[in-house]
Amino acid sequence: MKPWVTKEWKQKRQIALKDLCEQCSTKEGILVLHHLEQPPSSNDIRYKVTCTMLDEALKAGKVTYQTTKRDACPNCQLLSITYRKTMNPPWRCVRCEYTFFTPIQIDYVSPQSRKDTFKAFREQNLEQINARAEQIIGEYNEKYMTMEGTVTFCKKCAFLWDKKHLKLCPECRIHYTKIGRQRCFDCHELATGSNVAITKEQTEEIKDLSSFEESRKEDHECLAKFLAGRALENLSKYDAGCLIRELSKIPVPQKQLCGLIALMEKELLIEESIMGEIDDGECWYCGEAGFPTENRARCEQEFKKSLIDTAYED
Repeated sequence: MKPWVTKEWKQKRQIALKDLCEQCSTKEGILVLHHLEQPPSSNDIRYKVTCTMLDEALKAGKVTYQTTKRDACPNCQLLSITYRKTMNPPWRCVRCEYTFFTPIQIDYVSPQSRKDTFKAFREQNLEQINARAEQIIGEYNEKYMTMEGTVTFCKKCAFLWDKKHLKLCPECRIHYTKIGRQRCFDCHELATGSNVAITKEQTEEIKDLSSFEESRKEDHECLAKFLAGRALENLSKYDAGCLIRELSKIPVPQKQLCGLIALMEKELLIEESIMGEIDDGECWYCGEAGFPTENRARCEQEFKKSLIDTAYED
């Protein structure tokens, strides 16, 4: 029976379980009693026991591998040798670069031979392997029941710890980092003084992505949520990169000109397949979706007029 199914475990769990997550301090949702070190599975234990017993039998001479004779290097006794027809000495070892005239013969154990010997040994000593494995599993269960190394986690922290090997940064308590690290990347930048400021290219790209139009409310919301009261120029290079990635995920609505579309159709500058994609957008001048035909003449005239005005200004 698994230890966490027993009545004793449930009673101990009720006593040890706290009313908040020890990482993120949340009280919402389901709280679990989490072991920081999980015991290995029974299959892994049996495999390790089999390997240990096989090594002992090989050292005692009770089991031997089937071997074949192979040519090897006389210096390092490895099989990585090549024969050269036009050079003297003709043999050369790729690993140690030793040259020689005649290779030596060694007993080579193939991977298939190791596999066959392992299977045969496991079948012959299955009872002993299971007995030793059950003893080790019992020791793990006893340690599991002592509640050593247990903490109270929420389901999110428990999942990230077990499956993603991530823990909450102890300094900022916002970002998650690898379990073996002391702090997250942002806290490391602040601690080491290598917090690089946002670049000019990133600032221009953010302004281009977040166009200040009524149709781009999602950009405004994403920008305001990310900045959280901070100024754009005060962002770090890392934060600016994260913001650019978030803004890039928001779909950009197509905006073309009805008159421009008409001119492009006349000159056959676009294909019908592309027209189907463009027709889902909005016109710059009339604001109608799908570029209706009745507005094309007017928008085309406005478009030509704007070109003339621009030419006079230049």
